[in-house]
This record gives sequence, C-alpha cells and structure tokens, in this order.
Amino acid sequence: VEASGSTPSERYFIAAARTITISGNVFNDLNANTDNTVNGSGIATADGSQLWAYLVDNTGVIADSAAVNSTGAYRFDYVLYAASVSNYEVVLSRHQYAIGATSPAVSLPDGWVLTGEYWGSGSGNDGNADGELAITASTSNIIQVNFGIQKIPESAFNLQPQQYNPAGAVNATVPSNAFYINNVGVSPNTSDFHGGTVTNIRITDFPTNINSITINSVSYTSTSWPVGGIVVPFTNNVGISQTVQVDPIDGWWVDVVILYTAIDNAGWQDLTNGSVTLSFTAPLSLKFLS
Repeated sequence: VEASGSTPSERYFIAAARTITISGNVFNDLNANTDNTVNGSGIATADGSQLWAYLVDNTGVIADSAAVNSTGAYRFDYVLYAASVSNYEVVLSRHQYAIGATSPAVSLPDGWVLTGEYWGSGSGNDGNADGELAITASTSNIIQVNFGIQKIPESAFNLQPQQYNPAGAVNATVPSNAFYINNVGVSPNTSDFHGGTVTNIRITDFPTNINSITINSVSYTSTSWPVGGIVVPFTNNVGISQTVQVDPIDGWWVDVVILYTAIDNAGWQDLTNGSVTLSFTAPLSLKFLS
C-alpha cells in the first residue's frame, strides 16, 4: 500500500507494518509458581477490582488496553508491528488508564501478590514477578502472555476467656483452635483463599508477659527465642497440630499476647500479624483461699 505523495521513508514504514493480535491470561496461581509454571484458574477481578492489561510501547506510552474477561483472558487487536515499534511490554493493573497515557502502574488490591509472568504455555517464568512482561517483535499473532497472582492468607485474632493465673513455674496450654478462630472484630478465621490452604503458622515474637513458652515440648525464654520465630504446623480449618504452652508471669490481670502469621501451601505468609491473647486474673493459689 502506498499513499499518494508519500516519501520513501513513509512508503517503507507502511510496507513493513504488520498488524497482529497479542493475547494471554491472568491466573489465580495457588501454588505461586512453585511448579515453575504460571497456571491455575482464570481470574478477572481481585476482591471486586477489575483487572486490566496494558500494551505499552518502547517509549512508555499505552498503545492499547484490555479488561481481563471472566475466564481470565485478555486480547489486544490490530497491534502495529513495524520497524519503528519493534518491542512491547504488557503491564497488569487494577487501575484503568487511557490509551496514550504513560507508565501505567502495576497494582493489585491489598493482600494480593504477583506470583510470576511467562510468555508461553509450558514451564518457565521471566525471573521477576513484577506484573510486567516484555514481548519481542513478531509478524505472527502472539499468544500465552500470562500472569499469575494470588491472595495471601490471613491470620485470626482470638481472645481467650479469663482464667486464673497458675503462678510459679506452671504452664497453661493454649487451645489449638485459638490460632484458627477469629472472635475479635470482623476479621476472618485463619484461612487462605480461592482454594488455597494454610499449612503452617509462624509465632513471630516472644510473647508478652511470660517467663517461657513451650512448643512441641521445647521450651524457649526471651534469651533463647530464635530471631526468625518458630514455625508450627497447622491443620487447615482446624488449628495448630503441636502443643503450645505458656508460663505467665505472676500477678493479677496479666495478658499474654502471642503474635503469629499464617503461611499458605505456596509458602506465602500473611503480611500482618494475627494474635492470641490469654487473660489471667488472680493467681490460682488465691482461688483456693477464697
């Protein structure tokens, strides 16, 4: 095709131009690419936020946009590939931007993470789960430009009924389901989402107002507590599967607070702590005197 009165360079551009389609998918990747494959069930929204794919040219300008559909798929039609525009990048975001805007921001709702990107249907990833995937020039349609995301688990807040302080070097056992059941505010139980499972919790800090904590028969004090905390196995929808006991400090109205985070089957950890609070009243010895 040659426009009347066009220059030689314009004629070359028009002759070299190609229009193709670029398509791909957004997956709820529950194993978070631990199988080195960006896969899972298709997802279009994250906590109600519509997901958008943006085609960004090599100048940082949005050349096209596509809402991810209910199957997790998106497609850009009539993409121009020419000598002057040889490379593109696809960017994933929950925000809507106009074509012609610059530098769209990769964004997911709070609690969601990017697990990987890959151009292709087999195993592999681009080595940087950042919501951006580069595409090199082609004269054929480009397919399987895929992204993986997932929602990380949440950790419950649990307040145990008041109990007498055992006093002395005596342990009180923490109920296993205290790390599962939420009974404070509107937070969920300790859980993962969209088919994922919680497999462990991490007790992140040495609890407040205790002399020691015993986990699976191993006792820790403030001086022996590991820097990275302690990981305790968790049975999904039940609670921890090892015994946890605390020796509270002596006194009245002692609150022992155990901070922890849930860890899912892909190894992702809640970014904020949940907690179990045990409230101790009068020492147990005074109970028998009353």
